[in-house]
Amino acid sequence: MGAPDAFARLCSTLSEACGKQRNGTDTTKRVVIQTHDFPDHDAVAAAFGLSRLLGRTGFSPVLLHRGRIRSHSLTAMIQNLDIPMQRIRDTIPQELAETPCIIVDGSPN
Repeated sequence: MGAPDAFARLCSTLSEACGKQRNGTDTTKRVVIQTHDFPDHDAVAAAFGLSRLLGRTGFSPVLLHRGRIRSHSLTAMIQNLDIPMQRIRDTIPQELAETPCIIVDGSPN
């Protein structure tokens, strides 16, 4: 199986999950992309790249991270590339609680 097949399967799975989260007339295919805590350059780049791909296929990605960004060069990268990273400090916002989530550059444990 090649990368295009894997991406097509990911999009199909996300579309199905987004269909289950919709309420009423909301047709937004929102997807959370979350980096590991205290993201580094490769985590942010992976999240941003995936968000751009998903955005081109009709999804509305939201990029989240928890920990503080500790690198000046990473802060500059986020600002210069206009990467829409949002920091969450406690629990995930209620409006995103049932949104499908992809974790990049992290482990499930």
